[in-house]
Amino acid sequence: MLYSNSTIITHKVTLLDLAEELQNISKACKN
Repeated sequence: MLYSNSTIITHKVTLLDLAEELQNISKACKN
């Protein structure tokens, strides 16, 4: 149970990091 929960949390963090990177890339492209 603990293992699956930690995996889900790390997965969410990874998705957030990817979203931020995509935003940074799009901003760089606009500039």
